[in-house]
Amino acid sequence: MKWGYEFNDDLILPRAHQTLKRKLLKEQGDLHKNVTLMKHFMLGADRRYGYKKRTAGYMKKKAAKYHHQKPLVYSGVLQSVVRLIGVVSIVGKADGWRYRVKSYFPMTDERKHEIEVLLPEEIERYNRWLGRQYVARLPQYCRKRRKRSSP
Repeated sequence: MKWGYEFNDDLILPRAHQTLKRKLLKEQGDLHKNVTLMKHFMLGADRRYGYKKRTAGYMKKKAAKYHHQKPLVYSGVLQSVVRLIGVVSIVGKADGWRYRVKSYFPMTDERKHEIEVLLPEEIERYNRWLGRQYVARLPQYCRKRRKRSSP
């Protein structure tokens, strides 16, 4: 996810701006990992995120063996891997974040795409959150003005 924001040099120094942005994006990536990604594994997520329809035979086999109909979950290993092993990394000079998961089993490109889907309302909510948090934390990183002592 990318984030562009203009700032005033009189309020905050560029280095402090980058530090603040990096911290906020790291928090947002963790929020995405712990909250939004877990919504991909809840009932009804297949309709919300537009997953490919699974065959009736697959769904019957999954229900008989594991007693659930959760999307993207067969035995629960993928959900555990996404929740526990995934790492949020900051891209570039705090321009965005990326979520990566390495698993011991191969995932198809289709499955990766289904997990990576972000809805427009989620992106909008993330942008509002970033704006509010940036403004709320700006006083901590504000430029400190010093008066020169006259000789």
